[in-house]
Order: sequence, then C-alpha cells, then structure tokens
Amino acid sequence: VAEKLMEVHAIPCNDCKYCMPCPYGIDIPGIFTHYNKCRNDDTLPYYNEKAGGKESAEERERYFRLRRNYLIGLDRAVPRMRQADHCIGCGKCAKECPFEAITVTNNVAYIDYTKCRMCRKCVAVCPTGAIHELNFPPRKEAAPKVTAETVKPAPAPKPAADAQAEVKQDNNQK
Repeated sequence: VAEKLMEVHAIPCNDCKYCMPCPYGIDIPGIFTHYNKCRNDDTLPYYNEKAGGKESAEERERYFRLRRNYLIGLDRAVPRMRQADHCIGCGKCAKECPFEAITVTNNVAYIDYTKCRMCRKCVAVCPTGAIHELNFPPRKEAAPKVTAETVKPAPAPKPAADAQAEVKQDNNQK
C-alpha cells in the first residue's frame, strides 16, 4: 500500500467523511490530510529499496528523522487513539521483552501473543507510544501499603473481671 501511495502525488481526499465513522475509530480524513501536507512539503519519509539494505548511514539517519517528524506531526494533527500505527521499528521493545515475543520486520514490530505474558515492559520503552496499554487486560490494583501512620492501634483488651461484669449487665437488661 505504501509503495502505491508513493506513486500518487496526493491522496484524493476532500474530507467528505464518507469513510467515517471508521469501525476501528481511525480518523481517516485527518491522516490523509497530514499525509498530503507532508507529501507536498517533501518531508515524507521514504525507504530506499534499491539500496537493498546497504544504504548509507546518512540516508538511514534522514529516513528515521523524517519518520519521527512525520509521527510527531501526526500526533499534533490527529489524536493518538484515532491513528493506525506509530511503530518506527527501533527494536527497543524486542530487546526489552523477556519472553522473546516481539520481532521487528520491515521497520515494524510484531507481537506474538502466544509468547507474550503481558508484562508490559515493551509499553514503557516504546519511544513513540505505538504499544498501547489498551491492548492489555486491566492491571489488578495493588493492596495499599501498610505503615505505622496508616494503621490504627487495636483497643487494649479489657481485664477479665470488667468483661464478665459487662456480660452480666447485658443479660440483666434483656
């Protein structure tokens, strides 16, 4: 799809919202508007497939800089939860995953949910927020910490004679 989009100067979207509401909640017209703006400004990131993975460090740096700027601009144009994806393929999540559930292919991270144990370490290290806590079951709330200040002291036990007198008094009132 990305290759086909690169052949077109701009996506012919007139913001009619015919595609809305998207069943996945994606703001399609907003994304197309941002894409068209970057395409027209010549700030759209592109990957040199002709280099076959042997591009120069300068080309790689340019690609990642433009991609990061594109995603930051997208964040400003479209709310994060209404975007399709933010993965920049940096691999930080894969390195952090203790279960080897994440692989990065073609600059996109994939989570193997058969290996994932929901530890959420990947969420914490993702620089673009591409992995959402929304995709995980809710965390169980931890029990509140017990400290000397939060615990009320128990009342002192009554002497046995006083306790027996109270019981007799209660029985006499009945």
